[in-house]
Amino acid sequence: MIGKTRFRKSMVLANGFGVIEEDGTEGKHGVVQTMTIDVPDAATGNVDTVLDRDLTVLDVFLVVGGTNGANDNTIQVRNGTTNAVTDAMSMINKSASDVVRATELVQARTAFEAGDTLRVVRTRAGGDASCKVFVQFVM
Repeated sequence: MIGKTRFRKSMVLANGFGVIEEDGTEGKHGVVQTMTIDVPDAATGNVDTVLDRDLTVLDVFLVVGGTNGANDNTIQVRNGTTNAVTDAMSMINKSASDVVRATELVQARTAFEAGDTLRVVRTRAGGDASCKVFVQFVM
């Protein structure tokens, strides 16, 4: 018979494994998860996500939605309204499906609490500023 593999919180976890909480329920603490945020092609502005749980950001990247040409559209992730978590990821000379990774992650700002706002700031210079932003995190 094959059953669930149970891990204590003190054990190292890998993707796909849950943690069995003390009450016997399966939790997701310590599991790398990915949040996808759709950013439409629009004027400079923000796409806000109010978080329903505590989390720590591990990595951020985006997949370009359309051709940008010489237009330097950028995307930046913030903790709240002003605290930058990433550098401004540039989509200059990028085409649809290109991947752009954050090259800076400010460690002091990667921890979010339930109720905090994860803000994606779109700065549009022209072309197509649409993209999908992928935020990898642990709880």
